[in-house]
Amino acid sequence: GVRRFEDVVAIIERLTNWIFIILLVLAVLFIILAAFAYLTAGGDEEKVSKAHQRIIYAVVALAVGFLAKGVSFIVAQLLGQGA
Repeated sequence: GVRRFEDVVAIIERLTNWIFIILLVLAVLFIILAAFAYLTAGGDEEKVSKAHQRIIYAVVALAVGFLAKGVSFIVAQLLGQGA
């Protein structure tokens, strides 16, 4: 019934909120690690390259987090209007 549907939507929202928070924390962690790598690189191309990779990982983590939030919103809207 309607109650089960609302429970499923609530679970999906909670799950995407947790995923978003975890990915946000990971992104901040990767940015801090990248900043530390830049500061300690001393011109070493390999260390600078690793710092660039960490920044890319941070951006990907943020993108996936926002995508998860967006998908949950879209699914809730589509299912909510269809019911």
